Amino acid sequence: KATVSVLYWRCEWGGGNMTEVGTRRLTKPPGPLPENDLKLYERSERRTRFGVDCPDKVTWKVWKPGGEYVVVVGLTNCLPKLQVLEYRLPKQKATFFLDFPEPITLSSGMDCKIKVRFRPTKLVPFHDALEIVTSTGSFHIRFEALVPYMAISHAQSHDFGLCPVKVNTPFKFPLKNIGTLPLNFTWEVPIGHAGRPLPFEITPERGSLAPDQSAVMTMSFHPEQASVFVAAVVCRYGEGNDATSIVEVSGVGKYPFVRAVGGPVDFGEVFVGLKDDRKITLKNQSQVPAAFKIHRKDNTTTTVDPFAFHPSSDIVPPDSSKTIKVSYSPLSCGLHSLNDYVVKVIGAPDITISVQGIGVGPELQVSTKQVHFGEINIDTYVKPKEKVVKLTNASTRECVYQFMQMESGPSGAFRATPMQGVIGGKKTVNVTLYFAPEEPANYYRRVYILAMGSASPLWIDLMGGAFTEKSRPPQFAFKHVQQMRARGKVGLGRISPEEIEDLMQDKSGLNASEDVSAAKEALGLAMEPPAFTNKAAFLDILKRSSDADDVPFCLDEAQLDFGSVRTRSGESRSVSVLNNTASKATAFWCVSQDAPFTVDPISADIPPFGGTPFTVRAKPPSHEHPSNKQFILECYVLFKTMRSFRLVSNDLVVPPSCLLLQCGSSGTDRLCPVRAALSQTAIEFPPVHASDTVFQTIALSNKGDTPFTFSVQLSTPKCKADVEAREQQLAQEGQPYPLQHQNSVSELGLTGNELRKEAIFEVFPEKGMVCGGMTQVLLLKFRAEKPSLYTCKGEILLDESQYRSLQLSMTGTGYTPSLVLRNDATVYFKNTLIGSATVRQYAIENPSRIPVAFHWEIPKKHASVFQIEPMDGVLKGNERRNIKMRFLPDKNRKYVVQIPVVCMSQNDKHDTGVTQSLTMVGEGTTGELTLEPLEVTIETVRAGDAVKRDLSLFNSSPSEVWYTLGWKLTGDDPIASDEISIEPNTGYVPVRAHKTVQLTFSPKRKGKYSFTIYCKTIKEAEAWGPATEPPADLSSYPTCCVTGTGGYPTVEITDVKCTAVSKSHLWQQISVDQVNEVLKSDVTATDLDTRQFEFSTMCRTYPSLPVSFGSAVHNSPTTKLYLTFENISEIPVQFQFVFPNDSEFPIEKWYHEEVPTDEDLAREEVLDNNLFCVEPKVGFVAPHNSVTLMFSYKRKMTGTHKLPVLLKIAKGKRVILNFFGTTLSEEEHHLDILLATHRFAPVAIGDANPPMQYYELRNTSHVPVCYELSAEPFSQMCQNAYDFPIFQCLNSYGEIPPNSSAMLQWYFRPLEAKVYSMTVPIMVQDGAACTVEFIGEGFHPKKVTSEEMDAMKAVEFTKVNQFPTLEKIPAFPVVLSQDVLSFGRVSAHSLHRQLLILRSTHNTDNFSFAWDTYMQHGEQIIEVSPKEGVIPPNGLAICKLTVYTGSVSHIIEQSLQCKIVNSDLQARRMQHRAAHEEQASLALEPTEDDMQSTQSPSRPTVMTSNSLSGFKGKRNRLPITQPPPKYQTTTQLKQTIERLLDAADPENMDENAPELHWVDAPEAIIDVRLQARVMGLEAFKTSEPELWERQYLPTLAVYQQHIDPLLGAPPKNYKGLKELEEGQYREGDCMEVGRDIDALQPPPSELELMFAMGHIADMLLEVVRDPVVEEVFHKKKKKKKKKKRV
Repeated sequence: KATVSVLYWRCEWGGGNMTEVGTRRLTKPPGPLPENDLKLYERSERRTRFGVDCPDKVTWKVWKPGGEYVVVVGLTNCLPKLQVLEYRLPKQKATFFLDFPEPITLSSGMDCKIKVRFRPTKLVPFHDALEIVTSTGSFHIRFEALVPYMAISHAQSHDFGLCPVKVNTPFKFPLKNIGTLPLNFTWEVPIGHAGRPLPFEITPERGSLAPDQSAVMTMSFHPEQASVFVAAVVCRYGEGNDATSIVEVSGVGKYPFVRAVGGPVDFGEVFVGLKDDRKITLKNQSQVPAAFKIHRKDNTTTTVDPFAFHPSSDIVPPDSSKTIKVSYSPLSCGLHSLNDYVVKVIGAPDITISVQGIGVGPELQVSTKQVHFGEINIDTYVKPKEKVVKLTNASTRECVYQFMQMESGPSGAFRATPMQGVIGGKKTVNVTLYFAPEEPANYYRRVYILAMGSASPLWIDLMGGAFTEKSRPPQFAFKHVQQMRARGKVGLGRISPEEIEDLMQDKSGLNASEDVSAAKEALGLAMEPPAFTNKAAFLDILKRSSDADDVPFCLDEAQLDFGSVRTRSGESRSVSVLNNTASKATAFWCVSQDAPFTVDPISADIPPFGGTPFTVRAKPPSHEHPSNKQFILECYVLFKTMRSFRLVSNDLVVPPSCLLLQCGSSGTDRLCPVRAALSQTAIEFPPVHASDTVFQTIALSNKGDTPFTFSVQLSTPKCKADVEAREQQLAQEGQPYPLQHQNSVSELGLTGNELRKEAIFEVFPEKGMVCGGMTQVLLLKFRAEKPSLYTCKGEILLDESQYRSLQLSMTGTGYTPSLVLRNDATVYFKNTLIGSATVRQYAIENPSRIPVAFHWEIPKKHASVFQIEPMDGVLKGNERRNIKMRFLPDKNRKYVVQIPVVCMSQNDKHDTGVTQSLTMVGEGTTGELTLEPLEVTIETVRAGDAVKRDLSLFNSSPSEVWYTLGWKLTGDDPIASDEISIEPNTGYVPVRAHKTVQLTFSPKRKGKYSFTIYCKTIKEAEAWGPATEPPADLSSYPTCCVTGTGGYPTVEITDVKCTAVSKSHLWQQISVDQVNEVLKSDVTATDLDTRQFEFSTMCRTYPSLPVSFGSAVHNSPTTKLYLTFENISEIPVQFQFVFPNDSEFPIEKWYHEEVPTDEDLAREEVLDNNLFCVEPKVGFVAPHNSVTLMFSYKRKMTGTHKLPVLLKIAKGKRVILNFFGTTLSEEEHHLDILLATHRFAPVAIGDANPPMQYYELRNTSHVPVCYELSAEPFSQMCQNAYDFPIFQCLNSYGEIPPNSSAMLQWYFRPLEAKVYSMTVPIMVQDGAACTVEFIGEGFHPKKVTSEEMDAMKAVEFTKVNQFPTLEKIPAFPVVLSQDVLSFGRVSAHSLHRQLLILRSTHNTDNFSFAWDTYMQHGEQIIEVSPKEGVIPPNGLAICKLTVYTGSVSHIIEQSLQCKIVNSDLQARRMQHRAAHEEQASLALEPTEDDMQSTQSPSRPTVMTSNSLSGFKGKRNRLPITQPPPKYQTTTQLKQTIERLLDAADPENMDENAPELHWVDAPEAIIDVRLQARVMGLEAFKTSEPELWERQYLPTLAVYQQHIDPLLGAPPKNYKGLKELEEGQYREGDCMEVGRDIDALQPPPSELELMFAMGHIADMLLEVVRDPVVEEVFHKKKKKKKKKKRV
């Protein structure tokens, strides 16, 4: 949006002044007509649409009231045809005058003029429009008359957003004068908080604008810190700047963050002349752009930087990156360059990038360095002898080589062909060497080979011998050459053969001033061959024979110049051969007849310490020898005794000296141009140690066809250190120092001798000739006299002409080895524990560009306290390295020690170096740690999981303490090493601080864990050492005792219930004990294997247990088993029941693992019909909580059905539950066998009165079942037991009524202490037989321990949970306080009682109960009081159970049933029946005939739940809300039928549904299991003496009638236990006459007393609170008060 500020003015034309009327802020120019009312078009659109061209509007800017201002509006016809136009007058006709609107006819291209007269009457703005009407429509031309005003338009606001700090971010916007008057403007930026200026700036700050003029404003945002800035920039304009306009600006300053990726950069080795590129990346991880600039960190002395960055400055966008190319162009061979570059990011920390590289040259190799041509007979040889050597270029780049100071022509004893050339990368060139002697003598010469760009020269030792029949020199070998060079190395280069012989024979022939012993020692050292380095080779090349001091022979001139070429012919020069020894010598020249020079004489003797002159004369130039060619002459000088082998022994042979003389002319006579080029014009030598020398090679190439000569002239070198010293001296003396002479050494009064004792810069050869197309390799030398920068300018004259020259510049730097020791050369160590160590990293830096070797010299007395690693090393140029310094105090004191470090040159072994000192300061202290907490208890952790606990280490000492944490086993169970971890187990605790470490406990098994964590103080060096064994005694260490438990999620079945089966039977029927045993066993790897996904594989892998649903007749109610699933662990449990069709990875229908069997097809049928169901299939159980499960089996199909179901505990056990149940047909005979294996209670051998034991046979069918036990197993058992009945069944055959059971009575009489087993088939009439295995164990009563006896007692009864946990189950509205009453072993004729509590869980209805105490066998008498009753909603009913054991020895384990009926529901249903009968009687009035013919019952037939189950198919189906579709698939139809049948099932209906009014309320049966072992009196006294005292035995005299064990119940005339109240007692009984049965009973238990007292208290409280009782109580109280008053 744009802001328009308008300033109105009133014009007073008389005075010519203007007065301000007012200022307003508008969003539009003042007073235009609404554009919606006008037909406005663009000019081009008007021409196209209407064919008329005219202006858009007419504006009057300068006017005054009362005047007339005429404007002509032109209309042009743009159509190719005639057009008639009309116009309509504006609304303000009195202000805008126009002629009468007559039609205007315009031909194509014609125009007309319409005059508009503007006659204003007052000074206000006028706005109107003229409408033009055409044949295709109309449009308007606007009229505007504006009053004089000032108005500006500009941007209303601008948000700079996120901007980098310290960077100027601009924003440009136009400022326009949209008024009618010129104006001046001024911008003002407000002041921020605390008088600080805001980081906003606008330019230009002030200016002026004419009407309709615009200017570009630049708003800048330059934050200095990361913050939010908001400002309102004010623009003032108008007279006195009274009018204002505001621009709201805002911005956020933010620091950029840039990091470099890819550094440091190491180029490695790069060939000189090539360029290598690497890349680094600058990543901007901030939200603002980052501007950077890269520059070199140090101000080095080098003139050329070998490294370059492209780009060196740029901007990295936000959240982006920029790739920087780093280039390396090595300057010279062997130069190691290491520079640090700083990436300067505005507003962010600097980034340092280290870049290094090494320049390398070609590597040239020679096949051999020694060539011996042998001995040649001069008289007979015809041509020179030849040898071939191979030059190999081992590098990948081509190499230019050249033999130095050697001729390829016929002159000289040794020649080579080719003398120079180019060898490609990895190529080899053969060079032929020639030997052509002229005189009989031994010849030796060392020839050097230079490679351009290489810092390593090659040499070849050439030697040979020549003889005649008259003269034969001694035999010459390489060992003589080595001995000669060795003597020159030790200063015996001028010694003669005679002097060598005298020293070897211990003669004092030397001068008296010479030390004979030193000479002998030097001669002994000279027998060893010396090492010949590259530096020595280069110096040997540059060595002039006249400058040598240690050679035996030399020339007084190394070069002879024969002047101008034109005058050279016939010119002669003289040269002398000097003898520096005390023996005579002979010199001869090897000059052929074809040579351009002659020597006279050709040979001569040289006296001792004297010289002989020779004349060298130039021949006229020829085609083979141009006049400007430089020629090398060879002169061999040897001792006189070396001419004949007879004059010297073989051990005293001295090789000859080869002296080289360069001859040539200094001018040229040609005028053709010279095409010469240098391979490198600016040479930077590698940095060198002061007083050391370095070499480089360059190539001078002849690009033309004609040869040219060259001559090198060097200027005086300039030393920067001397210049600066001279400048400082002049400044101290007060003399002016001219700026233009800063770089001039001679102007400072420094002569060449002061700068150059030895040549600082040299070039070899200084003169020479380069043939056409050839290259001359030049050897350059630099020697630094002091640590400074040296520069030298050189000029190479071509053909001795100043106009034909090449410029050469050389730069070299000398350094002194030193180190930069930071922090004032002081290292401070923190306070360190005695016996411990503190390590610091200290950075040392080589400030020079030469390698520096360093060595630390720690004083011996402090060598054990301070240690430095490494003690010595080499730092490359500009290299920084961190060295490790260790402080190991041994006393409680402060240490201040100075440790010297010696810095020396790496290459100079004789350099003593520079010694610097580093001060180390540290203090040794004592300290200890404490560990908290002292004890940690970890709750149960799932095996395989991990739990973490924090431990704290406290250090109260003034020094950091290093520690190690370990653990030691304190319990009995072993602990694996990976079950316990401590992080960090090693480290340090800072001074007076604490540190938190983390204990991770990850048990791998189930069980208790007990261990102790200890803290041991160690040295720092031991922190990285191997682990140590825990100490035996932990009393002196800080410890923390840890106890924990590992476990698995474990569940067990704690309670089961079913409406049709007792709890004990159900416990065995569904294998509760076996399932619990598997669930509580240890989890194995198989249980945790998640790769098992096929159900068939899981059935074969995991343990399988049976879960039986029993048998019932078809269409019986669904069998529902209720189970309590309790989490007995401390770990939450997630469980899941997986059916075969519930695979996690469903298998496609077309895939079958194998051909399905009958069992698979039967299982699929079970799954399709949903016969088995588990609810819920998935669940979660918190620790020590439980969940109720329901297993159901629908009796919809006859037959035996099986289904494996996987019970999967998350990260726990897995077990297969084999569900199976049998559905019988209506007339099918079937016995339901509870267990196929029955184990009798153990019986002692010889027991005359063994207990009778029982086995139950159940008939669940609707027809009587006749059974019979096969007699064959009994007969077989008797035969094996000597015709003794081990097993005896008293009722081995019989008939069992429908839905009843029979108790088989068994006696087990063992003869031996062993286990007896007998498998008995049980035949069923008209039914399938079954087989049961009976097992009994006999034991010797005197040979069993008490533990074994207790174990046998434990198996006498079925182990079942006594107390119920299943509550609020609709099928069981009433629950018992105990499901099992176990009396254990009891005496015969004893009396026992127990309280049973029936509790209702229903909220509204009353329930009636009735006990059935009938038992089939035994003499026991059981009574429950009250036998019947009613339980209120959520109420209780207390029943007393009394048991008289009788005289029969047997094991009682049977159930007492209690029938529960909802009495209120039954009453409601009866009420509904009565109402229905009454309504039916009123609706139906039967006639007399009907009454006679039809006998109607008194009431409708009442249907029970059992009859209803068989009536389901005949009943009308319940109404449904949605009718089934007309066409259904078989699956849909099956599901619909099942849904309708389930809806008609009473179990799925509401108990108050009208459909159930004719059905009696269902009966629920709950049972209590009685368990007791009845023993005879004598047997009980003997086996249970402790229990005998607590047995209550009432008198049995009144109980006259004996009950036969074979009878099922007491006689009919028996009146119960009350007969004992009035009777006679036998003799010996302690019972008093007339005492009732309750008085004879044993005293109640504590639990019974507490319950009775509470119940009685509640009853009394209800009685007391009764209103009638309270009224009577208050009346009696008042009567007592009256009596007291009387």
